[in-house]
Amino acid sequence: HVTDYLSVAKLKEYRFRNWLNWTLLGVLSILVALSGFLAIGSKDSLAAQRILESILQLIPLVGREVALFFLGFDAGTQTNTLVYTHHISTLSILVVFFVYIHIRRFIVAPEDLIYTFVAIVIIGLILPGSPGLPPDAFVDSVWGPWYFIGLQKWLILLPVHFVLFLYPVLAIGVFVLLPYEQLHPAWLLRVFYSLIGAYLLVSVYALFDMYEAFG
Repeated sequence: HVTDYLSVAKLKEYRFRNWLNWTLLGVLSILVALSGFLAIGSKDSLAAQRILESILQLIPLVGREVALFFLGFDAGTQTNTLVYTHHISTLSILVVFFVYIHIRRFIVAPEDLIYTFVAIVIIGLILPGSPGLPPDAFVDSVWGPWYFIGLQKWLILLPVHFVLFLYPVLAIGVFVLLPYEQLHPAWLLRVFYSLIGAYLLVSVYALFDMYEAFG
């Protein structure tokens, strides 16, 4: 469904209001995936909570409040239930709300269910899920899930302000502006694909690093 609209011809058919709702839905879906990982309670997810807390606190003026809102006072500990609450209720409810705004129905077409099921099975076979390391495990390094491993590698190689602030703002900003014909959507599409392609390349590079680290 995403790729159906990422062409210049299709972009012209989209109203900005609907496109903005669709953008918010994409951002919320990423946050659902992130909160799902953080809520596992494994050694790697608890470490990610502490890292995210320290990064969010870098936001000027409201950093501490933002960190408390998303992670609470128990970030990085097994007693932290706020992240889990956001995952199963706050963010998930918002996703359902924006999905309904986008498609105006709750009943999904059978063929969409089949395509989604097949995609999930293929991804699950290639990249099986894992509950992560036990919280008390002794390891030299921890790695996040495959879909965030590129982010983890970038945090090692690049300034944190670029990785968690500048890059997301740039990617989301370019995506939001795609339907505007006067802004040359073909050029914006190339920029957007380049940003996504860069992240995918870093993710592949990081996966090789991870496999080498674990032998």
